[in-house]
Amino acid sequence: MAKLDRNFINKKIEQADSVKKVNPLDLSSDQDLTIGLMNLIAIEDMLAPDSELYRTISDIRMRLMSRIVSTESPRFDLSLQLLSQSIRLIESAHGLDKRAAYGAYDAAYGVYSLFWGLNTGLFDADTIKKLQQDIIKY
Repeated sequence: MAKLDRNFINKKIEQADSVKKVNPLDLSSDQDLTIGLMNLIAIEDMLAPDSELYRTISDIRMRLMSRIVSTESPRFDLSLQLLSQSIRLIESAHGLDKRAAYGAYDAAYGVYSLFWGLNTGLFDADTIKKLQQDIIKY
């Protein structure tokens, strides 16, 4: 089973950001936008799917996420799943004992790294799914 090399992934993310980042105010070219996306996902989870607010938040999330990965891309659904899983792991850490919380945060970071690994071409979808199963066993 492949292991997740976080230092390698972090270096590749930094390289990709430095190449993509032409405008320093462009959030779509670095991780800031993904943090906002995860917060939008968390808000969506709290709303009734048939509400107008849910549809509005969902539309905003889709539009912003398309700056990172095209909605037509086969990576889109897996990317959304990885961001969703990352924010849910972060949320699950609240109220846990210190050791379990660190495990949840570590797993969230691992899943978040997989998101970037997928969208920078470091890993294919099959590798991501295998690594994802190993990571979430905190």
